[in-house]
Parts: sequence; C-alpha cells; structure tokens
Amino acid sequence: MKPTLATFAQKITLLNKTILDSMVEKDRKSIIKNFTNASIEILEADFGWAWWKFNENQEYKLAYKTSNTPYTPTAPRKNAGNQIAFKTKK
Repeated sequence: MKPTLATFAQKITLLNKTILDSMVEKDRKSIIKNFTNASIEILEADFGWAWWKFNENQEYKLAYKTSNTPYTPTAPRKNAGNQIAFKTKK
C-alpha cells in the first residue's frame, strides 16, 4: 500500500512544489506528467492520465498516462458537455 498525504497542508505543499518544479521544465509533456502524478498523489488515486490540445487547431491527444493505467482511455467527445462549456463559456 502506498503512503498517503495525510493533511491538507501536505497536499498544498506538494502542489506548490509541482508548480515550482514545472517552472524550470522546458518540455510541456514533462509539466503534464508532473501535474498528473501530483494529482494522483493528492487524490490518492491508483492511476491517471491527461489529455492535452497542443495546438488550438488540433484534437485532444493523450499527453500522459501512468504505466499502471489498466486500459487506454478514449478521447474526449467533440460534443460532450465540457466541449460545449469551452465554446459557450457557460
């Protein structure tokens, strides 16, 4: 069993450290990996992944997936609620 972050202060500290570490990263994928792994730890999840649109004209692509993710996630749908919110700002 992996250790968990016990307190809110520890979670904020991890998030702040991730932000500081990401400020010196030159590669976007490394930043995405850092934040995904920090999120997994903060949420006490077993695995995680992140979608990213590297260019405004592109579709979302799987930017990072932890090695222990038990399946390949499907891409976000174009007409799903989150996409509608991005377009309408509501």
